[in-house]
Amino acid sequence: MKRLIFTLTILLAAVAVSKGQNLIARQHGGAPTFYTKLPDAVAAAAAGDTLYIPGGGWDAVTINKKLYLIGVGHNPDSTGVTGRTMINNNITLAIGSDNGSMTGIYVTGVTTSGALTNYTFSRCYIAQVYLNTSPNISNITFTENMIGSVDVTGSHYYMSNNIFFSGTLGSSGAYLDGSVVRNNVFLKYLFTSGGGINPPLFASNCIIENNIFIVSGTGSSNTYRNNVNAGINGTDGSNQGSGNFSPSLNPNSGAPTTSLQSIFVNFDPSNINGDDIYKADLHVLNGSLYKNAGTDGTDIGIYGGAFPWKAGSIPFNPHFQTLKIAPQTDSSGNLKVQITVAAQNN
Repeated sequence: MKRLIFTLTILLAAVAVSKGQNLIARQHGGAPTFYTKLPDAVAAAAAGDTLYIPGGGWDAVTINKKLYLIGVGHNPDSTGVTGRTMINNNITLAIGSDNGSMTGIYVTGVTTSGALTNYTFSRCYIAQVYLNTSPNISNITFTENMIGSVDVTGSHYYMSNNIFFSGTLGSSGAYLDGSVVRNNVFLKYLFTSGGGINPPLFASNCIIENNIFIVSGTGSSNTYRNNVNAGINGTDGSNQGSGNFSPSLNPNSGAPTTSLQSIFVNFDPSNINGDDIYKADLHVLNGSLYKNAGTDGTDIGIYGGAFPWKAGSIPFNPHFQTLKIAPQTDSSGNLKVQITVAAQNN
């Protein structure tokens, strides 16, 4: 209830100031404080504050303290009232930003300028992720995100129920170590400069289960369970595998194979860039071998596991379904506003 009241206060205050101006709300203790620019809100915030960022475009920012950033979402189908929260250019996570989080935001890029630990990304669209100052990156959580170009290394990641378009988790020189990679979908791969194929995963000492790959990963001392196209069952070097499926998803022409279309309810390999990806339905087909075939008895892919993909990628805060603002004030100077809000269970 407190969160609902607070969010309503944010919207009503923004409307009262100007129908054409969105305001960022900083929650620190009692009453909120409002800002028109994201860098100003970050600069004024104290460690542990929450910033509620409304729909619209916002400037790049560097964060050097523990902050919780909450947007209104990134899916255009579920942000028709507010517009999606979009950070133009990069969010840089500097030293001091440990233990923070980001949810419900469309961001051009996320990078770090140094060590980072205990940070969470959830229900975001991140066009580029570059967390590659290994071994100083650890305990990073990604759940229910859409992620484009990705280059992450370090240790003790938890990566669950994400959609990856391209890029690599880990690298041949700095493996992703001691991490959990679970219920993700990898839709593409990268060619190396020599014409070979860069696998989506360089890992060591990781648990890798219930994922759908376009090509298999590589590494050592990993446990591969109940994946599609993991490329291993039994023992392979120091890797162990069991319950994996190998449907021959062989890459061709530098694009996702048409074989993926036979796995999902609706997927067009040519529509994975920009907003085209929202047209896809990545549920596995009813009757598929991958239905209820995960290690926990749920589906392989993003709709199984502990964090099944939420329709519309709506954040956990109250969601604005309709907003009607009168074109002018009445004879008493009051502006009529009608809002429909839906609380979220998760």
